[in-house]
Amino acid sequence: MNADETGVQLYDLETDKYEVNNIAAENTKIVERLSRKVCGWYAENKNKGKMD
Repeated sequence: MNADETGVQLYDLETDKYEVNNIAAENTKIVERLSRKVCGWYAENKNKGKMD
């Protein structure tokens, strides 16, 4: 996912191990939940390891 929330990709790795079929459009609730988690993780960790 890009910073502007475009470019979202979601794949079912059990049935699509080569990541050919992006299923994000038909699984919006999953995408929303995972996007919140990723954004929350990023907000908490974006400055970790940063040299002053």
